[in-house]
Amino acid sequence: MIKLFFNLLKKNKLILFIFFFLIAILYFSINLINEYYKKNNSFQNDEIFSNNNNITKITFQDYEQSVYEKIDYLLAKDNFKIKFVEKNEINILNSNFQQYEWQIPLLNYYESNQKPTGFLDEWKDKLIIVAGNGQILQINKSNLLDSIENESDLNIQKLQTNIHFIINDEDFYGRSWISVKDILIEGDNLYIVYTKKFKTKETKKIFIENPEHKKTISVNEDNCYGLSIIKANLNEEFINFRTFIDFDECVFSSVPEFTAHLVGGRLIDYGEYLLLSTGDFRTRFLTQNQNSVLGKMLLIDKDNKQVEIFSTGHRNPQGLFFDEENNLILSTEHGPWGGDEINIILRGKNYGWPISSYGKHYCERQIPMTDKCKEKYVNYPLHKSHSEYGFQEPIKYFEKSLGISEIIKISPKFSISDLTYLVSTLGGDEGRQFYIFDLKDKLNTEILSEQFISSVERVRDIKLSDDNHYIYLIKEDTSKLSVIF
Repeated sequence: MIKLFFNLLKKNKLILFIFFFLIAILYFSINLINEYYKKNNSFQNDEIFSNNNNITKITFQDYEQSVYEKIDYLLAKDNFKIKFVEKNEINILNSNFQQYEWQIPLLNYYESNQKPTGFLDEWKDKLIIVAGNGQILQINKSNLLDSIENESDLNIQKLQTNIHFIINDEDFYGRSWISVKDILIEGDNLYIVYTKKFKTKETKKIFIENPEHKKTISVNEDNCYGLSIIKANLNEEFINFRTFIDFDECVFSSVPEFTAHLVGGRLIDYGEYLLLSTGDFRTRFLTQNQNSVLGKMLLIDKDNKQVEIFSTGHRNPQGLFFDEENNLILSTEHGPWGGDEINIILRGKNYGWPISSYGKHYCERQIPMTDKCKEKYVNYPLHKSHSEYGFQEPIKYFEKSLGISEIIKISPKFSISDLTYLVSTLGGDEGRQFYIFDLKDKLNTEILSEQFISSVERVRDIKLSDDNHYIYLIKEDTSKLSVIF
């Protein structure tokens, strides 16, 4: 009998293999289904799941109470309250205004390893916040006004999306520099700009024709980064994103000095077009190359998605605003070590980077200057004039870095001029500040007056409400929503 059994086994190995293979599939399928229902039940019980390997879940109540320790997490609740923190006064152009703040449940800049906390815009009667990792939160403005009146906690809602199916880079959701770079709401359309990991056909080696680093590097699949824009119709049921435009050009992360911080990514509405800023990813030599989209302002047709270079010679534009009333495009731009700029952007003009800049290369911090640093100045001289070399001069530059960021025009409620602009900063040699300035007139864009006021924290994104009565901003050091009025 035993001998017969083994003879059958020998003859039916394939059948047995298939049998056990199907058993294994069934086992893993049951486990996956169980995990799904566990998570689903946990969601209903207000639990938050963490992408920190050391912690699987905590209750929302525990999270609210544990102010001394935050973790990476995915919000599981559709609706919840955010805590009212404080109110204070802020002086803008010699007038006092109120500033109210709420704690938002997003990782701050440091907890997320330098990922932006969030970006904001208005949609109908709602304030939309998009986190650096793509989560989308919604606040009804009527609830916001009630919370201001009562100095109370604020109702907030998480909107459901398909973003995880569109962006499948784990670094985008974890603690890394890969992130959302800006958002734009136009009508019912939501655009999100983000740093995308592109797949590359290169599987062995590639030669980098960088004047500083002419070398052959190994290329691993999926390590090439560029900018992408996704688009969706805003609604409160389910936001279904699709790719709006991918740019063919990307930069390998193994290129020396690569950084995902210097990517630009600001996006504004410009009539029939979108205007997008791009940084150089620290491939300085490409900013003056008309065959590259890096270090440019790009004009994108909303309908046919044709792309045109609008202006050239940009390092890392972090703020972009179209003053439709005065027909002016204003941009803020990070310099290297010092040399942050505010520019009036004109079609077809060149803004000089990396030939002209009022900043210095970071390598100058090392004293005495190394030979390698001297060679950098041969390739990229950073002349202390733009106009002498045929470039556009900034209307303002800062010798010490501000970490200059978004720029908006402020309304008559905050200023008597129709040419007053407010710039947020991320902090630098001069600390955390807002910079406010007036232009002389729209034809003579000389700065007439200026003022610095403390912002206390890093402020990346800032928005004037559609009714001109409120200034919304997100503070990145402590993850707070702030409203000035």
